[in-house]
Amino acid sequence: MQAWWVAKVREVYSLIPDFAGFTVKADSEGQAGPSIYGRSPADAANLLANALAPHHGVVLYRAFVYNHHLDWRDPKADRARAAYDIFHPLDGHFLPNVIVQTKEGPIDFQAQEPVSPLFAGLQHTSQAMEVQITQEYTGQQRHLVYLAPMWKWVLDFNLRANNQSTPVKDILAGRSFHQPLGGMVGVAGIGQTGWLNSPLALANLYAFGRLAWDPNLTPADIAEEWTRQTISSDPQVVATVDKMLLQSWPAYVDYTGPLGLQTLTDITGSHYGPNIESSERNGWGQWHDADAQGAGKDRTVATGSGYAGQYPPEVAKFYENPSTTPDNLLLFFHHLPYTYRLHDGKTIIQYIYDSHYEGAAQAASFVNDWTTLKPKIDPSFYADVLARLQYQAGHAIVWRDAIVQYFFKLSGIPDAQGRAGNYPNRYEAEDAGLSGYRVIDVTPWEDASKGKAVTCSGTDCTAEWTWAGGPGRFNIAVQYFDLQGGNAKFTLRVNDRVVDTWLANATLPSKRPDGDNSTRRTVSGVDLKPNDVLSIKGIPDGSDPAALDYIEITPASESPLSVPSQ
Repeated sequence: MQAWWVAKVREVYSLIPDFAGFTVKADSEGQAGPSIYGRSPADAANLLANALAPHHGVVLYRAFVYNHHLDWRDPKADRARAAYDIFHPLDGHFLPNVIVQTKEGPIDFQAQEPVSPLFAGLQHTSQAMEVQITQEYTGQQRHLVYLAPMWKWVLDFNLRANNQSTPVKDILAGRSFHQPLGGMVGVAGIGQTGWLNSPLALANLYAFGRLAWDPNLTPADIAEEWTRQTISSDPQVVATVDKMLLQSWPAYVDYTGPLGLQTLTDITGSHYGPNIESSERNGWGQWHDADAQGAGKDRTVATGSGYAGQYPPEVAKFYENPSTTPDNLLLFFHHLPYTYRLHDGKTIIQYIYDSHYEGAAQAASFVNDWTTLKPKIDPSFYADVLARLQYQAGHAIVWRDAIVQYFFKLSGIPDAQGRAGNYPNRYEAEDAGLSGYRVIDVTPWEDASKGKAVTCSGTDCTAEWTWAGGPGRFNIAVQYFDLQGGNAKFTLRVNDRVVDTWLANATLPSKRPDGDNSTRRTVSGVDLKPNDVLSIKGIPDGSDPAALDYIEITPASESPLSVPSQ
């Protein structure tokens, strides 16, 4: 085997003299690796490193190695432990041209998780930090999420190895442990067209390059550089776009996964929309252990998986105790009752409710911020970004409602502000007068309002509601499901007047109605009077059944996030 690799590497360098080396993913997610042969990652890395050394090539060996058949009933089982458990005992066994490529967190590019303890656990091995520029778990470029603040937090985090100052950025630069190699690696699906398929997502690609070059830069400085070079140097544009970028990651965390619970997304499927229980009771190890009494994974040394003990003593002590664990990572390290009070005095369950409403409101504010720039932005660029931000604002509501509904039902604890389970402005599709539509249960149930929707199996179907409120001008939001395999058509009418018509022609995950494809269309400034009949006609197309969840009617004085009324 060694001889084969020596010959093959020699052949590669004869064709590509400046070839850099190999990146290796092995023994991960059911893929083959050295463990099949009774060998270690060091054995595998060194085999390749030995062949590359005469050509000055390197091996980047990913520490993304774990067992995805863990027993969820075993409190000591914990995927977060895997990288440290496997690679720490091998410290010093890697050849000098091997770099262990460690993900910035212990799980898998979550919206928020702690710094990987492996950075301090390899003191005789070169390391690179792997981050994900592509937003796999952070909205897949459909959501504005500027990731530089997350990466900067990791780079600056002081692990206090050997009771000394050892920020991650110094470990990667070789200053802390005096290793010859290191740096940052970014995983990016650039694509053949569209550059990450989103204009504002390019800020993440730019930020990765700038932080890899100079980890002392601030996310705000990088955002300003990027905005000036990419969109405009106009002071209002720079200030507004920078504000949106810097607020986007905290907002996404708020309306998806709070307090270190990760993103609560569909981990066994699309990694996009909400599917809370997909991470429970399976072998993948991203458990959050939510039950009727509380939530969070116990990773303490005293009573849990022991993950907290993988950190150097000062940090381990910090995370071992709930009272010293930062609230934003509390449920990553501890299983606690919903009534446990955070540092600001708010209970866990009330924080879950409040943060999801606040995060969705922040996403809506991005639409309003962007509209203030219309006179100063190229029209096509402005329209492109506006449509994306309107979609995000709608999908943030899907996330908000799914998480709030789920934990309200699970805990049975009311929302102090009366929002959980209470939507007074909604008219459910299953309660409408239906012609052709049939009622279905949505899976997972929390991905639809009250767990149900309607789908059309004929050539066209209609849902009707009678307006029971007073006269006035209103915004009408239609929550529908935009499925793959067709472009269903919807028409909204008030009495016989067409108010809006549109095609469900987005490209979204999942082939059944759920939180991946639940989409919001809002029309502003619609005049209504008592007993007006509101109707939606849905025309299926292909495998898209023109599915509906509900309509929501709010006063026009409230922010519409709308398309103009026709």
